[in-house]
Amino acid sequence: MKKTILTLVLMTAFVYSAMPQSQGPYNPGTAQSSQNGCLSCLGSIWGNPNYVMASDNQTASTTMAAVSNCFQSTCWYSRELLSTNFGFNVPTSNINIVGIKAEIQRNAFSANVIKDTIVRLLLSGATIGNNLALANKWGITNNYYTYGGATNMWGTALTPANVNDATFGVSLKTANTSTSNQSAYVDHVRMTVYYTTTTGITYSVSSENGISAYFNDRRNLTLSYRLDKDASSAQLSVYNLLGQSLYSKKLEDLSAGSHMEEFGTSAFEAGVYVVRLSTPQGEYTRKVTLGQ
Repeated sequence: MKKTILTLVLMTAFVYSAMPQSQGPYNPGTAQSSQNGCLSCLGSIWGNPNYVMASDNQTASTTMAAVSNCFQSTCWYSRELLSTNFGFNVPTSNINIVGIKAEIQRNAFSANVIKDTIVRLLLSGATIGNNLALANKWGITNNYYTYGGATNMWGTALTPANVNDATFGVSLKTANTSTSNQSAYVDHVRMTVYYTTTTGITYSVSSENGISAYFNDRRNLTLSYRLDKDASSAQLSVYNLLGQSLYSKKLEDLSAGSHMEEFGTSAFEAGVYVVRLSTPQGEYTRKVTLGQ
């Protein structure tokens, strides 16, 4: 059974950093085979598409007919496997999206017969940007393969509102090049968004459930966190490296979903601070850096 656990992800801000910093990928909240329910549409159907939401050896799969044979869902190429709703919460002010990375954990039943035909971004139900399908055929070992990166925009322009949208994601379509039926398997899909601020601070956010933190022009620290389940109480705290508490707030009757706290930091000196979220599900601690 697929299980989602609460993890902690922190956005670490670096002033005048040359490249975005990644805090790791996010998982999709929604996954489906395109043209769902249409038996007469062309392309083999992906079974168990929701299995791509976590890496756990349970896979979405499709079995494609021999090359060039296609009748409705018995076809040598697949329908699109659509992964969306990654839960990004990128700040919307003074932000430039500079890169998108998708990672697909996949393998085939037989080596060197299955290939990518389409790997494109999704938004509002349509594919957008360039096709970043890889040229090499699939192997039989279950590995992650990377599409895009920290400075790759897939040939399109995106706003924070676009990547925060629940319809934003990635689409995968495959084909069989052999003369016999062949199966393809996808264990996990994850994505990372990279962005910079117009103030010279460069950082990134990824879609694991948990907490993120970033400084706004040295005057405020914004803390964002997401919970998979309702929580009766939690404690959100910020410390300096001497262990002195600079901010603490008890959180009560929290519903599942996204939450945000912000407080003034004009008196903070440049340095490293520790953000801690304590919940009934566990305690999670990371660091955030304030530059000069």
